[in-house]
Amino acid sequence: ALAEPQGRVEGALRIAGTADRPRLQGRLTLSGGSALLVPLGIRLADVGLRLEGDPGGGYRLDGELQSGGGRLAVAGELAPPGAGGAWSGELRLAGENFLAVDTREASARISPDLRLGIEGRELRLSGSVTVPQARLAPHDYEGAVAPTRDLVRLDVEGDAEPRWRIHSRLRLVLGEDVRFKARLDGTLDLSDEPRRTTRARGQLLIHEGTYTAYGQVLNIESGRLLFAGGPIDDPAVDVRAIRKTGEVTAGVEVGGTLQAPELELFSTPAMPQGDVLSYLLVGRPLSGASAAQGQLLAQAAASLGFKGGNLIAERIAGTFGLDELSVAGDDGAANAALVIGKYLSPRLYIGYSVGLFEALSRFRLRYTLSRHLTLQTEAGASSGADLLWSIER
Repeated sequence: ALAEPQGRVEGALRIAGTADRPRLQGRLTLSGGSALLVPLGIRLADVGLRLEGDPGGGYRLDGELQSGGGRLAVAGELAPPGAGGAWSGELRLAGENFLAVDTREASARISPDLRLGIEGRELRLSGSVTVPQARLAPHDYEGAVAPTRDLVRLDVEGDAEPRWRIHSRLRLVLGEDVRFKARLDGTLDLSDEPRRTTRARGQLLIHEGTYTAYGQVLNIESGRLLFAGGPIDDPAVDVRAIRKTGEVTAGVEVGGTLQAPELELFSTPAMPQGDVLSYLLVGRPLSGASAAQGQLLAQAAASLGFKGGNLIAERIAGTFGLDELSVAGDDGAANAALVIGKYLSPRLYIGYSVGLFEALSRFRLRYTLSRHLTLQTEAGASSGADLLWSIER
């Protein structure tokens, strides 16, 4: 990972002991060092490090280096194995405005104040990391699918004891110039234990961000991610996003959690929920929407998780003269479909369903032959006909 290394190394060393437990006495010094860290896209400059060994078999390290005009200082001690046969020591890192990464996907400066304790295979990391400036734009892996909940992973190697057992208590402070599709700031207290998901406590504020729903980019008026000590990947969400159309402001309030958000519509001035959704997605009241836009609105009301979504869907159905507007799916959310139906006569019904999450559609025709007998045909991914006999009692 190192490219173009430079510097001057001098020292006077005395090596004794055995191959598995060598003892190093003397000093080793690196001055005027520099190197390019290719994976991180940064160049280390003015590197100066000093390593000393004492007669007892211990080691001391101290030095400093620069990157992007920022600096980082390192100091530490390592003691030889005692009666328990384990090495022990401590490493301290402190710096200001140090350019830690500078690639197309990430650029960040950090001001760390960290302590790493070592006791055999136990590592204990504590302290804080302030991020005064960052630009994060990770690659968007289109088409990536999350594993289903019934997936069971059998990993024999994962059951083996890890080489290092890491315990950490870190405070992460985001400054006023941190951007990840929005500007973020806030403080998180992070904790890690072996074989446990990282947990977080604190909050991140969202500024100058957007929220996208059905192709409409809404401006985030206010937003927070709240961490209450649970897994870091599922914070509580408190976001208010709006779209302005003339004198009308329509928007959504997003609550719940990041993995299970809940949406509620609002508007200024106040209006029925169907009109709010229509202003939000097509920029006009429900009465002025076309039939195609009505289908989009119905699909949004049924699938986005709006509070009162069923009532909104019923109103949309009434506006466009439909007899049925519902969501059906017997095999879980992945197969859910929006069903639109209309009675052309008391006996003849036609319906059309379109998948909410998969590009599947189906046309259905149902004709009532008698009180107990119904003929039904379907055309879609597969086609067929059924003769249905029903008895009511």
